[in-house]
Amino acid sequence: TMNISPTTTATVAKTLSRLKNVILYQDAHVMFVNKWLGIAVQGSNDSIAHALSHNDDTQNFRIVHRLDKGTTGLLCIAKTEEAASRMNYLFETQKVKKEYYALTMGTPYPLRGTVDMSIGRYKRRKLACLTNEVSSSDFSQLQPAITTYNTISYIDHHAALVKLTPITGRRHQLRLHCAQGLHLPILGDELYGGNEFTPFIHSSLFSDLRPNEQHIPMCLHATSFSIPKYAEIFSDIPHKGKKLPEHLHVETKLPRHFQRFMDKLGLTSRGKSMSTRSNTQGKRRFR
Repeated sequence: TMNISPTTTATVAKTLSRLKNVILYQDAHVMFVNKWLGIAVQGSNDSIAHALSHNDDTQNFRIVHRLDKGTTGLLCIAKTEEAASRMNYLFETQKVKKEYYALTMGTPYPLRGTVDMSIGRYKRRKLACLTNEVSSSDFSQLQPAITTYNTISYIDHHAALVKLTPITGRRHQLRLHCAQGLHLPILGDELYGGNEFTPFIHSSLFSDLRPNEQHIPMCLHATSFSIPKYAEIFSDIPHKGKKLPEHLHVETKLPRHFQRFMDKLGLTSRGKSMSTRSNTQGKRRFR
């Protein structure tokens, strides 16, 4: 549970209150919340981590993994230090399957495949992928990064709804692999080109908007988490309450802004597509 102290600031109280309303799953060890658009997970006084640290309760909540401020969807929060340690191990050893939805500015070719591109600091500044066009000597803190992708629906070469499954967990991995690996920025991702709209996207999204409304938030959503043998992971820790599921699967629907942009672009999560392209069903590995 999350309790709000009488001395808690209004911002923290508001965040804690909203978190209570977006809990999708919880047990004695963890909870999954549906992170809303525009709130930071950590690093500021209006973040989720800051609010949880002021929770008026005996539980010591710990954020298990990161979501960028502009990313929505499932966020895993551990309720104890021991649970955090075990969950962190599962993430580090790739025992947790995470799936994300992204709206990309363009359609992947082929429609499904793997992006295998290391990520690091380019010339000690911004994060970037190591591609054939740059030298590894220009990078620092270079780490392997792998993402599989599958196109759910698309409108010719203009836009697509893509399911992304990160195998590794690097900072900005999905955003970079889309923008620099597939050369398809995520819609609304201003850091990696997602605000450089094509004529099709501009006319589809902005035709009925006033100039001061023409801001597109990033369309990247953590839609599902699956943890096999979940009950076994915590079997040695006594707990009260409901029985733990043998295999844990949590999922959440697309947020309103994401669905609205899909509708405007003519995309669907049911897999129907409109395309004049051929031979797009193959698989390819990008390096």
